[in-house]
Amino acid sequence: RSERVAELQRRADALRATVRDGLWDSDQKIFANRFANGTFSNRISPTSFYALQTNAPSEEQARTMMVAWLRNSSRFCVGGDDRSDECYWGPPSISADDPAFPPLGYWRGYVWGPMIQ
Repeated sequence: RSERVAELQRRADALRATVRDGLWDSDQKIFANRFANGTFSNRISPTSFYALQTNAPSEEQARTMMVAWLRNSSRFCVGGDDRSDECYWGPPSISADDPAFPPLGYWRGYVWGPMIQ
């Protein structure tokens, strides 16, 4: 049993390293979807923050994502002291500074129900 636990721990560590090193877009300063040709998507969604649940990001990566993206009122508006109407509803399904973001829309607008749970 302890051998199995050790093997699973090694696999988890390797997966975290793959996420940390392979999905971090250093230009955008966030984890992003990566295409088969190696380029990153410019569409940033709440799934970019899922890596925070895995302990994969370095402290610097996590801090950068929080400041530049998650708590930025022009992008995702989560947390902090900003209680304005634009940050009231929780995270949008794509970054609010994305050209595909329509104000007052549903799943590409202010909120998408599954993201606020």
